[in-house]
Amino acid sequence: GMTGAALADLIKRTDQNYVLVGHSLGARVAVTAAQALGTNRDEPPRIEAMHLLGAAVDDGGDWQTLNNAVSDTIWNYWSRNDKVLGIAYRAVRAGGVAVGHAGFDSGFARIKDRDVSKLVPSHSAYVPNIKLR
Repeated sequence: GMTGAALADLIKRTDQNYVLVGHSLGARVAVTAAQALGTNRDEPPRIEAMHLLGAAVDDGGDWQTLNNAVSDTIWNYWSRNDKVLGIAYRAVRAGGVAVGHAGFDSGFARIKDRDVSKLVPSHSAYVPNIKLR
């Protein structure tokens, strides 16, 4: 959306590299920004790594631009115990499955799913229970 486009624009205007961390809709903003940046193959990636916690992002997308956007790794921490993503998100998104509930399962080398179901009992429990790599 607009917020992701604005973030991508801010990143493009600097000469820094970034690590993006986002939870829920914040992860969605990070993914949108990264995809916008990943469409430009003429420049090296400006994002080193991403940590997505309980990402409110539909699975089944074309993740090539996301994979292109990072120089290192996108860590997707997901939990099947996340009822917000498992029930509410599905209802709002007309049956769409969130990558924060089931993983990307993308096949792209830089997008790595981490099943944290044993550590994360709910949508608000990622931050206190997850150690970022």
